Amino acid sequence: MNDLLMNTAYFGIVLSLLTYWLAVEIRKKWNYPLLNPLLMSAFFLL
Repeated sequence: MNDLLMNTAYFGIVLSLLTYWLAVEIRKKWNYPLLNPLLMSAFFLL
């Protein structure tokens, strides 16, 4: 079951949206130019 869930496209979409939301929240707290939400979410997903 767990393996089936991780191999679906929905898992990747939800994971990407959650990391982007987290990066936006971090950017709101600390307004620093290198804390670009797109860059940070890509880094989180590595």
